[in-house]
Amino acid sequence: MTVLGLIVLFGLLTGAINTNGLLKDKASPGGFSPVRLQLLILTIAAIAQFLYSADFSQKAPAKFPEVNETLLYLLAGSQAVYLTGKGNSIFGAFRSLKFLR
Repeated sequence: MTVLGLIVLFGLLTGAINTNGLLKDKASPGGFSPVRLQLLILTIAAIAQFLYSADFSQKAPAKFPEVNETLLYLLAGSQAVYLTGKGNSIFGAFRSLKFLR
């Protein structure tokens, strides 16, 4: 797991993994999307919490760690906000078409 993390980190630092536009709002050119930033931060927090609670010892059989309910609700809420914004931007594009007027 550590090796995979180092490979991804190396790819991010060298530019092999393209992160251009990761936090940009696609609806407005050059715009920043705070919803995307929120989702990214919560996703990284969920990964960190998962790795922290996982038991990597070889003494016991591997078992999936318990999911922190608070973090689960935060991720679900963040995703709901993101999808609502995405739905509004898509619906706004459809609304501007002539056949829907």
